[in-house]
Amino acid sequence: MLLHALIFDLDGTLTDTNRVCALVYQAALARFMDVPPTIEEIYEQYGPSEEGVLEAFLPGGRARTYPAFLEIYQRVLPDQVRLFPGMRMVLRTLAGKGVRLGLVTGKGAHTTALTLRHLGLEDLFSASRSGGLEGGNKAANIASILQSWGIEPAGAAYVGDTRGDMRAAREAGVLALGAGWGVANPADPFVEEDEMIHFASVTAFSDWTAALDDVQS
Repeated sequence: MLLHALIFDLDGTLTDTNRVCALVYQAALARFMDVPPTIEEIYEQYGPSEEGVLEAFLPGGRARTYPAFLEIYQRVLPDQVRLFPGMRMVLRTLAGKGVRLGLVTGKGAHTTALTLRHLGLEDLFSASRSGGLEGGNKAANIASILQSWGIEPAGAAYVGDTRGDMRAAREAGVLALGAGWGVANPADPFVEEDEMIHFASVTAFSDWTAALDDVQS
């Protein structure tokens, strides 16, 4: 199989951070709410940027809640935000084959940049699109990246860990690749479907990517 581009989700796909981020939201909101939301309630709001998630619990309060979130996230970043084992090699293998790598995430632009810098991945992704207050807009962002590269959707894939990610891939017309190796968001559980390729482990995904044709050949 020849793919010219692979675009990745971030939390739950590249990094094992779905629960880490929920705990950061909870800790930030606890500074301003007598009873902060549960982890499950926070999962239900996943999709928009951090500011959008915070707004769902304290409308109009993001000028206070987002700095608190950012402070806590930066504190836990060095010790708790990590790539899934084996993922760095997967990315390097793909880059070595000449596959363009992109990132489409619901995360805000600032925390995305912080995370990529911490992980040492800034140079591997040649395009990145982040989420906003209203949502991740992932299908449109996938299409935007491909258009900027001059690559047709039929020559690309999107890798994500939720049902919403797979839906975004189909809407953008790209191959849907399901990342089944992490802890899924229980509010949007990962479901294996016919219109996608599911991988239960990073090792299985690594084997599949290793078998892709070289773009440069």
